[in-house]
Amino acid sequence: MSLNPVVPATLRILTETDKFEIDKNGVISTKVKLDYESHRNHSISISISDGMSEDLGNVIVKVVDINDNSPVFAGSYPDVALPEAAENGTVVANMVAMDVDDGFNAEISFALQGSEGIFDIDPRTGQITLVKELDREVKAKYNLIAIARDQGQPSKSSTVAFGVNVVDVNDNYPVFSLARYEVEIPEDMSVGNAVLNVTAVDLDEGPNSVVEYRIVGQTPSDPLVFTLDRVSGALSLSSPLNFEIVRQYILTVEAKDGGSPSLQSTCSVLIRVLDVNDNPPQFDEDEYHISVYETIPSGAAVFTVSVTDKDEDGFSKGHFILNSSTFNMNNQGTLSLNSDASLDREEKSNYILMVRCRHQLSFSSHYMFATT
Repeated sequence: MSLNPVVPATLRILTETDKFEIDKNGVISTKVKLDYESHRNHSISISISDGMSEDLGNVIVKVVDINDNSPVFAGSYPDVALPEAAENGTVVANMVAMDVDDGFNAEISFALQGSEGIFDIDPRTGQITLVKELDREVKAKYNLIAIARDQGQPSKSSTVAFGVNVVDVNDNYPVFSLARYEVEIPEDMSVGNAVLNVTAVDLDEGPNSVVEYRIVGQTPSDPLVFTLDRVSGALSLSSPLNFEIVRQYILTVEAKDGGSPSLQSTCSVLIRVLDVNDNPPQFDEDEYHISVYETIPSGAAVFTVSVTDKDEDGFSKGHFILNSSTFNMNNQGTLSLNSDASLDREEKSNYILMVRCRHQLSFSSHYMFATT
């Protein structure tokens, strides 16, 4: 605006005086920061007066947008629960953001942090989808950060954080600590005593991880001689053992989880029964009647007895006890005339001998010899 310097004039702004001012040279300036988003055009009325007359004018101020607003996410984004069996392409969340700027300053693109390659976000729509298989046993929660960034220069951005909790699916079988358990127990173990514990772990959670145990097979199958606590996996003896009848048992044990449907696995348990010296040796005859010539030489063998023992070593560690000054018996059961003795039928026509056989100083049997 050009002013005649000869005639003094006064310039005044009549409207929006809170935002604009004008100096004596007619330069209009702002008094406050303008906001494109709230008021894009301002109409300013100006008066000019020389004291005698007055004229009015109007100035239109158009506000040009600058990128002074960051994108704002709409609403709240609580944690999301997602089953670990969810298929690729499953929609996890739809992110919505707005920018009150204009043009490029208001155009928004989306990005995602913390996804570890499991999730992806559409940079245009903000839709987050699953792009890789989940496994709760590997990672149970992902902490995601969605970023909304405008296209201004320089650009502005905002973020929102939320979690994806991976919900367990019963996809893990119980796993025994050993594929095959082995134990040795004596045949005289008392009924009710503990034999061993089997243990299985299921990596799922909640009911899917709760394991119950049961015996699903025994060889030999009859009779059933063991019980298994379904909760603790403690195996105990329920019937007496007899090494001489069964020397080992093979059990098949099942571990079953509480999922629906449930998953189960098995292991084998080998139980070796150890022999205990609980059987007395047995002569093959109740009484022996032997005839010998009185002319047999001193030290000569007379007769050999046969002894059996049902225990594991038989009578291999046994011995005989014979109280006689005329005869003796070695560990092989051979009855012999003593080396310093001789027989004379006219002096003594028969001998009655009592022989005792003993196995490892534990059990013994005795039988009678009648020697004539």
